This record gives sequence, structure tokens and C-alpha cells, in this order.
Amino acid sequence: SSDLAGNDLTKDRAGNYIVAAVGSLLRVTPSGVVSTIAKAPKGSQWMSVIEDAADAFIVADNMQHAVWLVSADGLSVARIWNYPAQDGNLDCATLALDGQGNYLLLENSPGVRLFRITPAGDATPIPLSRPARFNSHLIVDAQGNYVFMEYHAGELLRVAPAGEVTILGKMIPRLYNMAGLAQDPETG
Repeated sequence: SSDLAGNDLTKDRAGNYIVAAVGSLLRVTPSGVVSTIAKAPKGSQWMSVIEDAADAFIVADNMQHAVWLVSADGLSVARIWNYPAQDGNLDCATLALDGQGNYLLLENSPGVRLFRITPAGDATPIPLSRPARFNSHLIVDAQGNYVFMEYHAGELLRVAPAGEVTILGKMIPRLYNMAGLAQDPETG
């Protein structure tokens, strides 16, 4: 559809694409049929989405600095955690599953911070061994490490579960502004 826009997407177990479309969560079938799962609460901006083990959707909100749980049918939308952030700051917030049933939130308010959140909403910060300023596209690799882009430095960073950061690669200067990550289904 030419009017479809969003910030992030995931694929659900049924093979549909789920789009975090700022003011709503959309489902796009493989044949291109678009439907609304749920509307974002007033004052929200939904930036990232993942599907959890219970087929619900976890959504990061960079205006309310919140993580939301949206039922698969969209009838229930509940805030499960508010992350600390500067008032008025529209941070980059991205989500991933940690492979242990928890959610990972990577956000940059004021610097890049990583949190592990249980389905019950209990959050633990994962201190990073080196600072980063701006993040995007968090994924978990086959070894259980967290990988993301640091836009300002143009670096691809790997974070061990305890927070140790290593640089996997560096992008060519001025070409990294629109970089993103995808996981290879064959190699992880």
C-alpha cells in the first residue's frame, strides 16, 4: 500500500508483518492486506515492535518513554514499564527478545542505554562498557550477544549479556546515516 508508513516492523508467527506505525500497530498480510491491530494511547509514538512467546506484541514508545504490551487481537493495550528519560526528548528506542523470554530495550536518552525487561515489567539496566551516542536496530545474534548500530561513530557494536562492548566493524563515513541491521536466517 502506498500510504503505509512506520518506523519498525517484525514478522509474526502467522507470517504477517507487524508495523509500528507511530500512532498505531498495523498488520500486513503477505498478500498486502493492511489492518489496524491497536491505536497508540494519546501522547504516544510507537517506534519499535516485537512479538513475544505468548503471541502478544511489545511496543517501545519514545514520547511516553514506555514499553507497552498489546494483545494479539489488539483489545488490550497495557503499559508494562516506563524507562527513565529526559522530558521532551524523542529518543531512538528499539526492542529485541533476549532468547530467555525477556525483552531488551535499547534507547538513547541522553546516551545509549540497554535494559532487560521481564514480561512482568521488572527492568534491569545492562551497563555498557563504553559509551555510545545514538543507536538503531537491535538484534540478538546466534551466540546470545546484542548487536546494534551506533550512528554517530558509524560502528557496528556487539554487546555481551554482561555489557562488554566490542566493535565489529566501521561504516564508511557519511554513509551510515541510513544503515540498518537484519539477521541472516541461515547463520543467525
